[in-house]
Amino acid sequence: MRKKSLAVAGVTALVSVGMTTAAFGESNIISIKRFAHLSASHRIVFVGARVVCSPDTTSADLSVTLTEVTHGNVQTNTGEVSNINSFECSGNTQTVRIPVRRPTGGFNWVTGNARASDLNFTTTDPSNTFRDHASGRTVTVVK
Repeated sequence: MRKKSLAVAGVTALVSVGMTTAAFGESNIISIKRFAHLSASHRIVFVGARVVCSPDTTSADLSVTLTEVTHGNVQTNTGEVSNINSFECSGNTQTVRIPVRRPTGGFNWVTGNARASDLNFTTTDPSNTFRDHASGRTVTVVK
């Protein structure tokens, strides 16, 4: 019983902290989504990230680096979303899809496993600039 009540208390504390920081203007990365989606042309992979940002946010920037072994070789490229209109910024968790185009002269992306790394989220509001970073995770690229 003690383990269960500690787990519930821990989850409650995490939820409280996430909601509190968003209310004061900080940006937070919640997670990188497990599945990334391949475009019909196979030139773009959309990596999903769950983030929280304040309603007072005036600018936001989210970037991620994708590395995948394709038919040709290992290739890496970085995608970015930097338009404030791309973010809801309501203080609640939202999913943002980051397009990562294949490198110039590179091969098309393929379905399978890839590494999404160096997820960086930066927001600015009237009080300050906030930054959050996630190291990365393995994602499954699907059609």
